Amino acid sequence: MISYVYATYVLHDSTLTIENNKITLSLPTGEDITVNETELIKQDSINKKYDINFNNYKKLINTYIERIFNNYKSIEEYEKDYKWELKISVDGWSEDNYVIKYFCKSLTGYMRNYVRDVLNKSDQYKECKSCNILFHPTNIKNIYCPDCVIDVRRETKRNTWHKYKIKYKNTRQVNNIKT
Repeated sequence: MISYVYATYVLHDSTLTIENNKITLSLPTGEDITVNETELIKQDSINKKYDINFNNYKKLINTYIERIFNNYKSIEEYEKDYKWELKISVDGWSEDNYVIKYFCKSLTGYMRNYVRDVLNKSDQYKECKSCNILFHPTNIKNIYCPDCVIDVRRETKRNTWHKYKIKYKNTRQVNNIKT
């Protein structure tokens, strides 16, 4: 897709020009820095690629295809099971279009789940705020390792107790005087 965008911005004696997916920065010293946006996108996408050999990829895709065909319901079955009517009367739309759309969306979903579950879990390690040791979090909000979390919870309970003990101590003394 070729986009014909042209814009010029002046930033502190520098000129930024965007034209046909190329970004050019002209500095006051007379230097021109040109960055091709498509090259940046290409490099970013290459860095995101996962290395898997072809045999493992083939096994993975075959298991997903088998699941897709086991879960597939034809339009008639779907209408019968869920009391749903096909109200679209387009001459060019048939069950083939439905099958292709179902297949593509299902395969895309399975691959997204694979990337999310398998690839990201191996890379996710956090540094404990207390002891600075790397640990594998069980939740996205975990900021302490399992060893430190117990001590931190005790400390927060202790601090809250000290914060409110004067309030409760005074009420206890008032109650003792009245009785």
